[in-house]
Amino acid sequence: MVYIKGAMIEESPSYRGSHSGDLQAIKYLQQAIASGKHWYLALLEAIGLWTEPMENRNGRDYHYLIAGEAFDWLLLAERLCEEADGLIPEGERIAFLFSAKPPLELSMEEFRNLIGITKYRAYLNYFYGVTLEEALIQAVTEEVRKEQRILGYEEEAVIEEVYKRIYGETRTTLVKQFRQGRG
Repeated sequence: MVYIKGAMIEESPSYRGSHSGDLQAIKYLQQAIASGKHWYLALLEAIGLWTEPMENRNGRDYHYLIAGEAFDWLLLAERLCEEADGLIPEGERIAFLFSAKPPLELSMEEFRNLIGITKYRAYLNYFYGVTLEEALIQAVTEEVRKEQRILGYEEEAVIEEVYKRIYGETRTTLVKQFRQGRG
């Protein structure tokens, strides 16, 4: 059993090792949806309550906060949706998690208020640092492919050239430097 603000809740095996604030977030999500709150709003509020930057659940590592500054809110949303199994309409859940189609349209201000300002700032770091980088890599990859099709280069050569154009070094060199820097 786990005690949260004077209330006793059962601790399932999947929760073991989780921070009590995260148990509170999970319980809040389940109770809010069961009480009639729209699941998406309850999910965003539960994200706002979540405290741990990472966890291991059922053998899977979840890293919600990357390098201490970029918040992968969709990964946490996926994790919380698992805890609300059967409470969220399946079609809406699938559209949200796999096609990035939320069931409600919210302003950025509403989104920020629901998840909290600190997580919102970290979300922006993720968006600008990860999402835009992926788009840049994809755009440069298409550019390099067009140029190198005529020359007959292999795919690996394309990826190395993409990283060299963006970062000034090949992907192989950058990975080696990253690993050395992280020990």
